[in-house]
Amino acid sequence: MKKYSIFQAPLYAFFSKDFYADIGRNHRGTAFGYLFLLLLVCWIPVVMTWHSQFVSAVDTYAPGLIEKIPAMTITNGRAVIHCEQPYFIPMPYSTNTLAIFDTTGEYTSLEGQEAYLLVTETGVILKQSAVETRSYTFAGIKKFDLTGEKLTGWVALGKKWLMPCAYAAILVYSFISKIIKMLIYALIGLLFARSAVPYISVLRLAVVAGTPAIVLSTIFMMTPMGFLIPGIIWFVLTLVYLYTGVRATLPAQAPDEMQAPQA
Repeated sequence: MKKYSIFQAPLYAFFSKDFYADIGRNHRGTAFGYLFLLLLVCWIPVVMTWHSQFVSAVDTYAPGLIEKIPAMTITNGRAVIHCEQPYFIPMPYSTNTLAIFDTTGEYTSLEGQEAYLLVTETGVILKQSAVETRSYTFAGIKKFDLTGEKLTGWVALGKKWLMPCAYAAILVYSFISKIIKMLIYALIGLLFARSAVPYISVLRLAVVAGTPAIVLSTIFMMTPMGFLIPGIIWFVLTLVYLYTGVRATLPAQAPDEMQAPQA
């Protein structure tokens, strides 16, 4: 007879051995459905926090940046930039160069340049790092006009749809990665169980044991220090709870707890 619901795990997984024992002995299945719902809920405040920061940054920097980007027409893979060239766009609130627009041939690479973007007559060069750049050609473009109005529209679409799309992608990725991790945790948990608890029960306990780490990491990710916490912390925390849960689930006469028969 079940004493607890699996959906009580966000509370009881932090402290209740009785809860772990009930999950391990009386529940069935893998609890992956619970895991998905937990991630579904936990990612909402995180993505909302990111969305607020993203919108704030866009509202602060985008209007001034868009004003500086020159109009451009690409026809049959060749760009015409409607301004005097070479044209330099500075970094927001800085004297450093963000981008260079040049179809004259004076600038053909970013080597030796501090800029992160170079637009030439035939393509775009992006600086990936201090030692790596990536090039994109206009060869496949028949006709395209870049204007301030079009850029403003793209920014508005980004503000509206970027985070919802990111939320869906992050949710799917995190669910798949968490399933893989739980399968691995369960294999480790079998060592704690010493063959006294079935693998499916240990897997279910692993999902519950992972709840404190998921909840706490969610809270920390909404703070500036969220990504500074090493993953090993969450790994160890989950193993501690899994060990606790498996030991609580062991039968009363588990092999390591059995006393030698008296004569």
